[in-house]
Amino acid sequence: MRAGLFFTFVFLPWPVLAGENAATQYLLAAMGCSVPKYVDNATTDDLKDGFTNRLSVVQKNYLDFSYVKSTLARFDHASVLDRCEWELFTIASWDDENLYHRLHQLARVVLLRARSRFESGMWIEGNRDIANVQLLSRRMVSASRPWNHTCFMIENMAIFTAGAYLLEMPQVAIEDLVIREQKLRVFAPMADLMKDEATRLRQVVKDYRMGEISRNDLMVRLDPILENANPLTSLSQDEFCETVTSLASYFDELAETMIYPQAVASVMTLSIQSEYAKTNVILSQYDSNFGLQEWLENAQANCRSQMLREVLSVLADGKRDFSTIDDPYGEGFLELSEEPFDLRLVSELETTIRIDFRFGSAGLKANPME
Repeated sequence: MRAGLFFTFVFLPWPVLAGENAATQYLLAAMGCSVPKYVDNATTDDLKDGFTNRLSVVQKNYLDFSYVKSTLARFDHASVLDRCEWELFTIASWDDENLYHRLHQLARVVLLRARSRFESGMWIEGNRDIANVQLLSRRMVSASRPWNHTCFMIENMAIFTAGAYLLEMPQVAIEDLVIREQKLRVFAPMADLMKDEATRLRQVVKDYRMGEISRNDLMVRLDPILENANPLTSLSQDEFCETVTSLASYFDELAETMIYPQAVASVMTLSIQSEYAKTNVILSQYDSNFGLQEWLENAQANCRSQMLREVLSVLADGKRDFSTIDDPYGEGFLELSEEPFDLRLVSELETTIRIDFRFGSAGLKANPME
């Protein structure tokens, strides 16, 4: 599947731009910041560049630039607003090389501030940054497409950033973060992404049948899904609409597989793909593993989200024994190992990589940039 999505600004009246809508502030914040490589390095779990290094003076000073302060102020304002409506700014969907990337970079800036606050002893304020980035990842779900995983990447960054400092946090900060995480639902949004995509597809078919959009307009909206548009050009209007409606049903059925164990989901997703590909010229072009890949992405997010909560639960009880945390995707406990710079929990969940949660690594080494 291709990821060439389209992003279009809609000019809005001043009251909306003034901040009634959280999406407005996120967009303005994202468009207003330039993120250098050394900021990227501060929010990665790479042992060479990431959390094992204390923040450098250069990294901390980045937060003092006026445009960065403005960016963070807009982000903070967005975080306290109740209404977040992305559709005011989009026609087809988002451009993943533009807006997705910018929101990803915005999250990096906020998480850099979280690290700076943690290393300055401002634990509650750092926790607030973590939770607000997680709020952003959840809000992005309503406007994301199933095959774009930026919201998952942002959630992972927030979890890894919090995890790096867990073993240093005072008890009051642990309890504060427990409360913040409890207010957020566990992050496993793929079923919602699939259902939302099905709803979008049915709506554009309805608009097309009623003459509100042309076939070219519909093709633009389908473009990210298509590997090759040629098979669609010879279809009649009814055949075209039936194909897109069938695609919507396919996403609906995939959504239902997200609740099943991996062994069951792998069979179900392959069966669904095979059945629809027989009659749907769009799905006949898909990788047969597409559904399972999306299941795995969702499972990874769910697993790490639960790992963070379980570690916090142990720490909230005043303990440090993490060896008896149940594996949400296995029959026993999560595998616990002590690495050179941190602790590591690993699930039995089978993907191309081992799904782990590393924590306790923050600030163990002097920053090589100093």
